Amino acid sequence: METLKQHFWELFAIFELLVIIWLIIKYVKQKKKRSPEEEQIRQAKENKVDMEDLMKDLHLSSELFRELSRKCHPDRFAGSDLESPANELFQLIQQNKSNYRELVALKEKAITELNIQLS
Repeated sequence: METLKQHFWELFAIFELLVIIWLIIKYVKQKKKRSPEEEQIRQAKENKVDMEDLMKDLHLSSELFRELSRKCHPDRFAGSDLESPANELFQLIQQNKSNYRELVALKEKAITELNIQLS
């Protein structure tokens, strides 16, 4: 009878060990599977923010946007060959209203395509 009790507790301990191992494996697999939101949060934490670009986007983009939208407005080129490129460029300017880096590229494009003078 005593050996039966001893074997029972040994088997029970082995069973508990197997359950713990199974739970650990399940936890590790679940941790590897992240939801899209969790993955975005993880990537955002890993990325470094360039404060210089952020400050330019905040302060300089509005001023450059106003200048570009005024000078490149399609109504200024109505009836000319430049009306279509001006319209496309104006739409790009509207889409990139707060992106300073893209607005600078669009400024260069406006100078070359529309032959306008910008400061």
